[in-house]
Amino acid sequence: MNSKEQIDELMKPRSYRAVVSSGFRFYTAHFRTVFKSSWLMALAYSLMVGLTGLVAAVQMPKVVMKLITLTQHGADSTALIDSQKSYFITGGLLVVFVIVCMLLLAVTIGCVLTRLKEHKENHTLVLPTSWWKPNFLLAWRTVKGGIFTSLLTIIPIALLAGGTIAYSIASPQSFATHSTTVCVAVVILSLLIIAFGLPIVPTLIHYIFSERTPFLQALRANYKGGFRFWGGLFAIVIIDVLWAIIVDLIICLPAKILFMANLSAQTGQLYGDPLSMPAYMPMLTFVTFTICGFFQFFATLPALFHSYYAYGAIVSREQERFRQAK
Repeated sequence: MNSKEQIDELMKPRSYRAVVSSGFRFYTAHFRTVFKSSWLMALAYSLMVGLTGLVAAVQMPKVVMKLITLTQHGADSTALIDSQKSYFITGGLLVVFVIVCMLLLAVTIGCVLTRLKEHKENHTLVLPTSWWKPNFLLAWRTVKGGIFTSLLTIIPIALLAGGTIAYSIASPQSFATHSTTVCVAVVILSLLIIAFGLPIVPTLIHYIFSERTPFLQALRANYKGGFRFWGGLFAIVIIDVLWAIIVDLIICLPAKILFMANLSAQTGQLYGDPLSMPAYMPMLTFVTFTICGFFQFFATLPALFHSYYAYGAIVSREQERFRQAK
């Protein structure tokens, strides 16, 4: 193993600073390999992002505003029913597009994870010989790992928020009396769920790489080590979130402007203003969201490499701790 391979070695104890720097350095040094192995699926994913953005930014506001207009003006039942059908069809289509986006994102990440698994096993990355070589097994395990992680973190928080909303609707007077207590309790419970969910990061990487390991077994094997490295994981997540916000503000700004322009135009039409949007706006929206989705994927990809090196740091720390305990 040469000096460069020793620097990039996965299984080595690292601080959170070393994890972030190693992940970013490894990503930039091997960007050509990562790009060649994933650009085709990233393009398919970004095209789906474009379609989703087209429906969300152009079609959905139009359908919603039309439904509001018909409801306010007391339109006949036939027109109102047709508008409601359009609303549910468009909403259902949007949900389907979002799910397809998530699946394509998983396959795209699976292409990158294939290269990372190769590095984990061989301590090196080889430029792929084919533009199209997705690893659907890793993609499927990525999807399942994401679902299991959501069941442990995101869904409980969503249930807390949904329960709070349901309580405010069912008992508005009682909620008004105890609103501060309820909201504080929801925030504290949500923060606790997030805190205990952070150590799942190494579990997720271990589960994706281990083709025959059940998620609960991976959780039992890695959760304690992740919890001991909780401070480092927290710092890494904060850095990745801040980076994602910066990327979103810069790269996705054109998409946000178009979304707000479409929404403002439809809202203005609701109050009697003419719809002053050019005929090419749907195509412009689709192209803009597609380009933004493509560049955003590669700009936020360092977070995956940070998780990868965090996994290696935690595993190596636990191995060293086990040796010292003997």
